Amino acid sequence: MNKEVKSNIRKLAEKFNHEIEYHKDIVVLKSEINKIDLWQTDKYGINISYNLNENIYDKLEVKIEDVYDIILTLLSRKENLEKFILKKGTLLTTEEWIKEEGKFAEEQLEELKRDLRYEQIEFRELGGNRYVAEYYNGLLIMTDDLCWAKSNVIPIQ
Repeated sequence: MNKEVKSNIRKLAEKFNHEIEYHKDIVVLKSEINKIDLWQTDKYGINISYNLNENIYDKLEVKIEDVYDIILTLLSRKENLEKFILKKGTLLTTEEWIKEEGKFAEEQLEELKRDLRYEQIEFRELGGNRYVAEYYNGLLIMTDDLCWAKSNVIPIQ
């Protein structure tokens, strides 16, 4: 797994209060509810094994760009899942966020970038009506309130 993806996953684990372990080429995320294993299959794909409940696991093979959508869903869950269903929508980008949310999103992003030059910011809600964005420790985390578009994580400095 490349360093940027590993670093982003580590930050997400921290944000959602999960322990993180590294076993050879496998990243393991744990909490009271979750046990998630991630490992790269080739330069385009990642396998994700996650618990449906205490003893039953499911496994997904996804493209690298879709990993954050799944990880954000799993890390934020409060109860066990039946089975994860991959979203069919587009992958969220800053361009999609601005296109959907308009001038508000553009101003929020510019303000964040300006503030980051002068101060250390760990967390900031950037808002949105349909596509919601927040900043956490160097990452722009974008989700879709309607759960159609795929969530994404974009490094931002």
